[in-house]
Amino acid sequence: MTTKNYTTFATKIGRCGIAWRSQENTGEIIITNFQLPESDIKKTNEKTFQITGGLLVKKTPAKILQIINRIQKHLRGNSDDFQNILCDTETASEFALQVYSACRLITPGKTIAYGKLAEMIKRPNSSRAVGMALGKNPIPLIIPCHRVIQSGGGLGGFSASGGIQMKENNAIFFISS
Repeated sequence: MTTKNYTTFATKIGRCGIAWRSQENTGEIIITNFQLPESDIKKTNEKTFQITGGLLVKKTPAKILQIINRIQKHLRGNSDDFQNILCDTETASEFALQVYSACRLITPGKTIAYGKLAEMIKRPNSSRAVGMALGKNPIPLIIPCHRVIQSGGGLGGFSASGGIQMKENNAIFFISS
């Protein structure tokens, strides 16, 4: 049986949470969830636990500390594409997996419209479904759903605490290079 573990950590935009599991046969670390800051630390901890059902670790593994360091740097303005971080979206539909894979190809500093992302996955009439899949993204920031915007340039929705204001107020970290 695979156990999910999680920890929370400080960033420039607030306390975030990250959950992972270790691949049983290789020991590779695979990210299963990422929690953007809630309104306070207690809520971030509670939501991270609620989403993952995991165990809060007392000693964070070195590989997770490296990922946390990259996230902290990214949120201070040092762009990272996070493409080499393994992610497990175990509960996602096949459509959502296609959306997440395409989304991970968006480079830091670039944005793409929901419709263009739909075209990338060869489902040109599914921009609304793309938005719904991104709204359920279990690993925001690492799977950069924040780089997907409305065709007219509006920021669109954002499922993190604070919603669109979080995306708008922290656009330099999420969208800009």
